[in-house]
Amino acid sequence: LVVNLLLSTVNSGAAVDLASVIPGGGQYNGAQFKNLGVFSPYGPGRIGTTTIKGADFWQTPTASGSFAGSLNVDVDAKTGASDLVIVEKGTATLGGKVVPSFLNATSLRPGTPVSAVIVQSALGGVVDSGLASQSSAVMTYQLSVNNGRTTLNLTATPNFAPAVLAGNQQKVGNAINGLLTSGRTIGGSTTLSD
Repeated sequence: LVVNLLLSTVNSGAAVDLASVIPGGGQYNGAQFKNLGVFSPYGPGRIGTTTIKGADFWQTPTASGSFAGSLNVDVDAKTGASDLVIVEKGTATLGGKVVPSFLNATSLRPGTPVSAVIVQSALGGVVDSGLASQSSAVMTYQLSVNNGRTTLNLTATPNFAPAVLAGNQQKVGNAINGLLTSGRTIGGSTTLSD
């Protein structure tokens, strides 16, 4: 059992290799990588694939009054590329939260979803044990496990004029939506931040 503790961050590289450090000759033997803190493939602002070798990946669910594990992923809004966690031989049991960040955010278009596979586990499967992603004022996030239980998918849809805005706020939001949908810029650049 390897644990990323609460308030700790793991910015992983290409692999979290428990197969080489846990007895069993590299065979899957029920070992676990447990995430209670933040797990971020390649760290913030870099897209990469991390393979969990020789272990299950278990992220703590949200419990009333306590913290939960966080899977922080980067998604390129222009190319659709994203961080990916591959659980090579075990099961990905995911609670807690997913926190997405966007590279090339000016490529986001209101009402146009950006989708990415962020976790994959062909052998043991992907289990949703209360995983969530909190939407922001301008982004709606949806998490889904595919029918074969082999992938976790993230879909993000921007909207700068959500129904909760009123009056002038709604007008400004609609103007921003129109600007971004047309691809035009203000003063030569468009800056977008979530």
